[in-house]
Parts: sequence; structure tokens; C-alpha cells
Amino acid sequence: MWNYAELAKHASDLGGPEVFMDSLVQDGIKKGRLEMLPVTILAVIVSGTVGFGIHKAVISYKEKMRKVDEDISTTKESVLERFLNEKPVQKTITE
Repeated sequence: MWNYAELAKHASDLGGPEVFMDSLVQDGIKKGRLEMLPVTILAVIVSGTVGFGIHKAVISYKEKMRKVDEDISTTKESVLERFLNEKPVQKTITE
């Protein structure tokens, strides 16, 4: 049999050219999904890892900023306390 005759017979066995074309399209979609599965899994893993890394970096940054704010607050209090407790020194003028 020549190619067109085989194609026509196969399409006829499946129920006509529309059904045959639909089955070809569906098979292509299934194969495409299977081919894309490793890429999709890799993308999910990479994006999850990057997202987790960003989350940890933000938490670390906020913690550092909290410590810096505490240090600034402590330093301000210390300087203010020393300033308020310091007794003024009076200089006497000698002639």
C-alpha cells in the first residue's frame, strides 16, 4: 500500500478524518506535557529555592536592622544619661 492509502485506511478505522486529526492532536499534547515535566519540576525547585533564599535574606536583614535600632537607642540613652549626670565645671578666672 502506498502512504496515502495507509493514512486513509487508518483514519477510516478510527472513525473519519476529524477523529483521526483529534487523536493526533491529543497525542501531541500528551507527549508535550511529558517532555515539559522535567522542565516544570526544575522550575518549581529553582523558584522555591530562590524564594526561600530571599525570605531568609529579608528575615536576616530585618533582624540586623532591629539590632542596629537597639544599639542606637542604647547609645542615645547612654549619651543622654552622661550628659544629664555631668556636673558643670566652673572655671575661675585668676588675675
